[in-house]
Amino acid sequence: MITDLIVGLALLMSMIFVAAWWLLPDFRTWIERPKHQFQDALRAYDRSRRPDAGPDERHPG
Repeated sequence: MITDLIVGLALLMSMIFVAAWWLLPDFRTWIERPKHQFQDALRAYDRSRRPDAGPDERHPG
């Protein structure tokens, strides 16, 4: 009985989350923002570590 309740609530919450992600573009942007921030930081770091980067582009250290 309690297992059915837990599974049912988990499914319901998952469906609500997927529906919100699908129907609300601002929510989707907010959810995915950390991924994009990390990717941007990684690209900036990679650019700063290039051997052909100028002194102002090279990462200190």
